[in-house]
Amino acid sequence: MTHAPGSLESGRSKDCGVKWDYGSTAAGSSAAVAEIDLADRYGLFICGRFVKPRSRKYLPSTNPATGEAICEIAAPGARDMDAVVEAAVAGRKRWARIKSAQRARLHRSIARGIEERADELAATLTVDGGRPIRLTRVEVSEAAACFLYYAGWCDKLDHAFSGAAAKPIGVCGQALSWERPLLDAALALAPALACGNACILRPAPTASLAVLKLGEIVEECDLTPGVVNIITGEESVVNRLADNLIVQDITVSKPGSGNAIRVIFQDASIDQAIEGVVTDVFLDGGGSRVFIEEAILDEVIAKLKHRMSKLRVGDPLDPNTDIGPLHSEAQLTAFDDYVHTGVQGGSHLHQPECDLLLNEGYWRRPCLFTNAHPEQRIARESVTGPVMTVMSFRTPDEAISIINSAPGVNAAGIWTDKGAKMFEIARRLDAEMIWCNTPRVFDPTSSPAGISALRDYVRL
Repeated sequence: MTHAPGSLESGRSKDCGVKWDYGSTAAGSSAAVAEIDLADRYGLFICGRFVKPRSRKYLPSTNPATGEAICEIAAPGARDMDAVVEAAVAGRKRWARIKSAQRARLHRSIARGIEERADELAATLTVDGGRPIRLTRVEVSEAAACFLYYAGWCDKLDHAFSGAAAKPIGVCGQALSWERPLLDAALALAPALACGNACILRPAPTASLAVLKLGEIVEECDLTPGVVNIITGEESVVNRLADNLIVQDITVSKPGSGNAIRVIFQDASIDQAIEGVVTDVFLDGGGSRVFIEEAILDEVIAKLKHRMSKLRVGDPLDPNTDIGPLHSEAQLTAFDDYVHTGVQGGSHLHQPECDLLLNEGYWRRPCLFTNAHPEQRIARESVTGPVMTVMSFRTPDEAISIINSAPGVNAAGIWTDKGAKMFEIARRLDAEMIWCNTPRVFDPTSSPAGISALRDYVRL
């Protein structure tokens, strides 16, 4: 289905039936909720155990596939914030007396706990966040790998910074994004704990359940009380942490996958590149802009449309699903606004035929924009969700100029069969992370997730 400029398909049809041939989201999600045994309410994780908020306030946690609340999470008040900071300060003092070998053992215990509860954690991530379960299973394994990697650094910090003595910051307040909450928590906790810090995690209010499940694992591992604390709630929680002078560092993890650009050169393996960008943009939400060398533009667009017609939109708990619902009502609004600006700006919108769960949840069909102009918002910005904007370039210098001038780009993907070109382009790009001839991959040993992350949690 191709839409001319000025039209917009919302992704909802008038028929109220569900026509997936592999199970309905509503039924699958209900089964998963029962299987992972979610509590009706979750308190705050303070000093090694879950406690009721002194504020006595709670927020609903919503299943994006149905739009229904599945449980409640605590909304802390001022007294709760005082209690969590006090617990972290006391826990930091106890953690300082723990030998490095013991810290490493506890890191491995957490990794083992994640692996033992992998199915439960993956289902929790899917029910709470909407990402298809085959992607959340990967996130769980990456989180476990992160703790295993930093277990190896616990007794090697004296050799990590060219002989400089590394001292812990103290108490780290870490606000997590909603895109990959469990992996975000691992990337925040593992290096911080290895460096001797205590942590206060604040997961996003729309993606808290898997991080709270991680608190259960920490409790089972008998970690020093107060070293890991988890507080849920709205954005004001971060501001309260930042205002507390005892908290030494505030690390805000923002959704980053939407700030990536992909570039396909004429000499690339076209079919491999198509599969890679479809995986990144539609399946894993990794940025919406793809730049294609002009000589192969028509061929790539035709193949992209064909590949999009094969995408499965549906039950995120079904392992065959490619695209689940958007994460939240706020993300749905942002997505619709982004698509609307593209249509209003004169770009052509293509959407494949697919059936959606209707009148429930936060569902949209995947979108492909062509004929975009450089000054349009869809050419300058990315949005998290199943939308791709395709643009062309004539020369490698033009491609580099486009990427380096785009605001907020922190990652790039390059597709070319020429090794020399690959390294030359990568050298000239102003991006923190660059992938070559592959969809986005995570490796805890690579920068910035590797040794450079340790530097964020020490004083030299």
